[in-house]
Formats: sequence, structure tokens, C-alpha cells
Amino acid sequence: MTTGTGAALWSFAVMVLGGMGVGALATLYGSARTAVRWGPLSGGFGDVLWFVPATGIFLASLALATWGELRLWAIVAAAVGFGLWMGLAHPVVGWVATAACRVGAWATDRLTRPGRWAARHLVRGAAHGVQGVRALAGRLVRIDRGRFRR
Repeated sequence: MTTGTGAALWSFAVMVLGGMGVGALATLYGSARTAVRWGPLSGGFGDVLWFVPATGIFLASLALATWGELRLWAIVAAAVGFGLWMGLAHPVVGWVATAACRVGAWATDRLTRPGRWAARHLVRGAAHGVQGVRALAGRLVRIDRGRFRR
């Protein structure tokens, strides 16, 4: 890498963009977590899934900007980029991403509801033996014929 003011500014800009990338990832993850309302176990797993690519983004920008040397100005530049993202883009992008995640969660719930209903009744039917499976089959036939009432 060449030395000079141009190279220093380029390295600083790469670290700022890396910080903005981590901020964008944080915005998308926060929107998904808000819309889906994960439980404590899946939330912790999701935190790990967020941390791995965030670390990758930071290390890739660090390798690109400083050949992997951890310097104080690189950390400051990444923090500036993260702050710029959170201050300028997060309010708009976060709102749009949260709305999109909520629509996706709603659609997933509607599309998987029949399968979840059948699985729940199949498990209940298996717990009651052959009579429960027969009752489930009878309900499924009535649904198919359009005569199903709850």
C-alpha cells in the first residue's frame, strides 16, 4: 500500500464504510427481531448470527484499509461510520425494514397455518390412538368438501 495523504484518506473511508455496513446489519437484525418477537433461546442464537457477519465486515474492512493492523484511528473511523448510519439512515431504513419484516411474518403465519393445524391435530390424534387419527381424517375430508365449521 502506498503512503501519503490519499492513501490515509482512502483507508479512513474504507473503515467508515465498514462501520456503516455493521450499522446496516444491526438495523436489519433489529427490525427482524422487533417484527418476529423471538423467544429468549432463539434471540440468543440470533445475536450470535448477527455477531459473526458483523465481525467479518469489520475484519474485512480492517484488512482492506490497513492490511490487518488494528490501529486506534481505524476503530474511531468504524465508530464514526456506525454513528453516521445510526443517525442518518437508521430511522428511515429501520422503519421500512420493520414493516417489510412484519408483512413477511404475517404472510408466513398465514401460509403455514394449515400445516401447523394438521400437525397439531395429528399429534393429538396419535395420543388418542386410532380413533383420534380417524377423527382427524374425517375432519380433513369435510374441509376438502367445503363443509368444515369450527
